[in-house]
Amino acid sequence: EAMYRVRIHGDPPLECQLMGQKDADGRHPFLGLPWTGLVGCTVVPQVCDAATGVVTHMDLGVVQPRGLVRR
Repeated sequence: EAMYRVRIHGDPPLECQLMGQKDADGRHPFLGLPWTGLVGCTVVPQVCDAATGVVTHMDLGVVQPRGLVRR
């Protein structure tokens, strides 16, 4: 099976597992899905620093994973 797994060992630990299902022809689809899941992993520091309450993607702005995006 096509699968991506991201594990973050921290407090609290976090694991994101993305699996692609086979299409009708038995092929695995393009798994561009990890980028979708990685947003949830990389946004943890911004969510922890946010005020109490519901936080949306619009509140957080563009998430830039540390060490990945140059300024």
